[in-house]
Amino acid sequence: MKSYETESRQTPDRETTRVEETAVATSSQVEEQAVAEAEVIDAPPYAEYNKQALDVPEKRTTQSIAHLRFTRPTREQLLHWLPFFAVVLLGAILRFWGLGEKPLHHDESLHAYFSLQLMHNMENWLGCFNPNSSCYHYDPLLHGPFQFHAIALVYKISQLLGVYDHGVNTTTVRIAAATLGTVIVALPFFLQDYLGRSGAWLACFLLAISPSMVYFSRFAREDIYMACFTLLLVVAIARYAHTRRMRWLVTAAAAFSLSYATKEATFLTIAVFGSFFGALVAWEIGATIPFGKRREGEARLAHKVLPRTGTNTGEIRGPQGTHKGCPYNGTDRPVMRVRTIAGTSLVDALRTLISLVLRTWAPVTLLLYFVIIAPIAKLFFGWMKDLSIYITDPRNTNAANVFVESLK
Repeated sequence: MKSYETESRQTPDRETTRVEETAVATSSQVEEQAVAEAEVIDAPPYAEYNKQALDVPEKRTTQSIAHLRFTRPTREQLLHWLPFFAVVLLGAILRFWGLGEKPLHHDESLHAYFSLQLMHNMENWLGCFNPNSSCYHYDPLLHGPFQFHAIALVYKISQLLGVYDHGVNTTTVRIAAATLGTVIVALPFFLQDYLGRSGAWLACFLLAISPSMVYFSRFAREDIYMACFTLLLVVAIARYAHTRRMRWLVTAAAAFSLSYATKEATFLTIAVFGSFFGALVAWEIGATIPFGKRREGEARLAHKVLPRTGTNTGEIRGPQGTHKGCPYNGTDRPVMRVRTIAGTSLVDALRTLISLVLRTWAPVTLLLYFVIIAPIAKLFFGWMKDLSIYITDPRNTNAANVFVESLK
């Protein structure tokens, strides 16, 4: 018989087979790891940043989908919101408690009357197209139409709810002002990224107990509306700059529109925000223009001016440590640390420092912006001063009244 028929067949041990499989798997993993490390070494230093940049849209999409889902607030979130909620509740109590006990101020009576007139006009709004009708119309003396529409809406809702005096009383005329005064208390909550949690809470608390804010929140005039919309505009712009979410940009546009429909002082808001926006545009334009040579050339110039012999050393500190003699590491902006500048001229040293500080023309364009805008602002405000003096002169009062009537 053949040997394979006579010899006993030995079955391999399971433990031996398992060890061999483990060894093969380990060797393959080692080879894969070595290949991966070789790829990482051969890859450019900015490959990791490019990979992270490619992953950003997917992360943003996932986050946007997660935001659309309603999730039950956690215990930590509730504990975080509770102090702010308590302060807002305190502000609401101070603003709504005994809201109608004080008689109406003269300005409040005007706003209450014309709001009532507007509510009646809306019941027969087609008749307001008649030029001879006595319907409500915009009057600069009484400021923007927002407060009249808001108070008229409160009147109508109060009538539908069966409030006494047909919904028109000293309480309902002030509800809109007290509501927006309470909204002001809550707005610093959205500025925690800038003020911190304690700073935002303190701002809410001060707005809640401020005597001036409480007084004007219980006063049916345009002051509290204007303050609320202006602060909302600031908060919305700050949040949009931080998150880049479209809803904050829409909120800022709505706040600006409502502010414009409330009081003519919005023109001052335009001047403040417009001047800042102009400065920002000037800075961004200058930031696109490199100052002199680019960063590689600047680093080479610094490396040339600051030799590495003896005590005259110029070091470049990057994210992976300090590199000597490396003008640019390709992944991060090099930071020059000058120890001594011996053996170089003062002009070369100043040129090097300027080239390192002024990497773009942004500071120069910003300075030019202020140089140009300053005389224009001076001429404009001088013209406004002369105009105010002109219209208050008794000899020009009639002409000024005719001009205002034409604006209506």
